[in-house]
Amino acid sequence: MDEFKYHRKDALLLDSKKLPAAGATASTDAIDIESADGKAELALTVETLANLVAQKTVKLTLKECDTADGEFTAVAWAGVQTLTGKSGNGCDAFEQRIGIPSTAKKFVKLEAAAAADAGDNTGAAFGLALLF
Repeated sequence: MDEFKYHRKDALLLDSKKLPAAGATASTDAIDIESADGKAELALTVETLANLVAQKTVKLTLKECDTADGEFTAVAWAGVQTLTGKSGNGCDAFEQRIGIPSTAKKFVKLEAAAAADAGDNTGAAFGLALLF
């Protein structure tokens, strides 16, 4: 892949939120990916999680829907990403880029679910961006 492709961001096509408390779930706002037309990628990111308890997890799930305020469901084309606390606690920053298939619905958002007893990671952010 050309190293200069898929690096431009549009402020209207990205969102980030603080991670939820242990045992809770949070989601980014919906992003309209219709304009991507197979010529873009989604970037899923999480800041360093210094307080993620060893062997506890934060799971990232990309979800899609035909409308911005409808019922979002997990996408079949991107598996659940699991961040696991290292021995001694903590987890490195995370970024994954995912190509968008032609079967994708118009809107996507990223959901983060912190396991119970995962520690206080609410100071760190997770995000979703459409990259052209």
